[in-house]
Amino acid sequence: MDLSKYDELKVLIASILHLSKDATHIYVGFFSLIATVVVFRKPLTSSVVLLPGFVLSFGIEVFDVLVDYLQSRPIRLGASLHDLMNTNLIPVLLVTLAWWQRKSNRPLI
Repeated sequence: MDLSKYDELKVLIASILHLSKDATHIYVGFFSLIATVVVFRKPLTSSVVLLPGFVLSFGIEVFDVLVDYLQSRPIRLGASLHDLMNTNLIPVLLVTLAWWQRKSNRPLI
């Protein structure tokens, strides 16, 4: 199984966008949250809107670990957990803040 094209695609996207890999993960998480809210018309207070971002980021990390394994590189689980956190932290915080605001009926600012 040759996943080198996947690795090349990630490098190409990062170079086109002029973003670091960490920044790319943050954007993927944020845009998956916004796309889910818009496409499925779910409120930001619904925890369901987090699911696509979790699935997408987990899938990306599975491919990353698989590429490392197939290319006989050390598997970096710490780096994968870091990437999962980078991808999902802002969406989780936004949903939590929206839920807290709705629950307390207070303005955000």
